[in-house]
Amino acid sequence: MDAQALRALLGNLIAGWENEVAEFKRAGNDYSTDNIGKYFSALAKEANLRNQESAWLVVVVDNNTRKAVGKHLRTAGLIEGRKPNLYVSASVAKATASEAEYIRTRGLDDGHYKQLIIYLLTQFGSASRQDIDRLLLSKLSDALDEQQKLNKDGNLLTSLRRAGRITNSGPRKARSGCLQNKFRINRAALQDKCRINL
Repeated sequence: MDAQALRALLGNLIAGWENEVAEFKRAGNDYSTDNIGKYFSALAKEANLRNQESAWLVVVVDNNTRKAVGKHLRTAGLIEGRKPNLYVSASVAKATASEAEYIRTRGLDDGHYKQLIIYLLTQFGSASRQDIDRLLLSKLSDALDEQQKLNKDGNLLTSLRRAGRITNSGPRKARSGCLQNKFRINRAALQDKCRINL
């Protein structure tokens, strides 16, 4: 189940609120594992009696306000990311056999994406912003929406430009409204880097 499906499921559970197979608990620091075990057992029995495939114990929703809470989940190592793009941690993903979804949601580090840009520019000499967007948008985290992905691309390009690794030429937008700037590899910086690494 991917992050979007999990969000939809949580939304449906909250909208329907508690019933025989769905229970919400804040589960703060003082919440015991014995209580969790009792809830699991009771919910599983109810689901079985009702011929339901699954039951849900949601421990990040306040029982009174129906609002998601989670400041203790990060310190417990259960979630990662920044609000509003929170996702389960690597340990939770491993325990639930959802490692691939974790990587797609988490994304990779900026260095990986920057290397893709450098490789594109090294291979072809230059590339438009649209070319770079086509290269990266499908590879960025599933937790980001389309605008956030475009912003991420821009931030990566700015970082590379400020570091002197790439240059750009031309105005951001021409009169036609089309993107006109071309990004190029900074050959001098590339050669200096090669000399340092040798």
